[in-house]
Amino acid sequence: MPSVVEGSQRIRRLLGRLPEQVKQQLRGTMETIATQELAQMKARAPRGRTGKVVGALSKAVLGRTLNNNMIIMQVGMIDKALYRKAWYARVIEFGRKAKVMQTRKVRKKRSYTLRVAAMAPRPFVHVYANPRAMVGGRLDGVWRRALERAATGVG
Repeated sequence: MPSVVEGSQRIRRLLGRLPEQVKQQLRGTMETIATQELAQMKARAPRGRTGKVVGALSKAVLGRTLNNNMIIMQVGMIDKALYRKAWYARVIEFGRKAKVMQTRKVRKKRSYTLRVAAMAPRPFVHVYANPRAMVGGRLDGVWRRALERAATGVG
């Protein structure tokens, strides 16, 4: 014989109400966080003659995924077409080693030595050691408020 827990119907209604409210609040907060992070990245990014690196930075907050249980936030170089145009941003971000390369011109059949200088990394996108912890810390208050509202029945 199944046991009946007093208040179980209230809990089911609470859990049924919770996801949409939480998703809306989380999405709004994540939009704010993404906008702030994008502004900081653009401020840290190097400005060359063309401005391609700054122009390639963008953000996206995706609320609908395949299983509809996640909200995904992307900030940085997320557009492949823009990233291809600003390919040098990766070299600026992560740096490069010094090397000597032997190159060859195919038509003139001449070779020459190309010396590439080392370049220290200048991160402007990947500046946090743990970005999930940074975003998670900002979302703690949203979770707390959403659970309190759902528990009290306030929309």
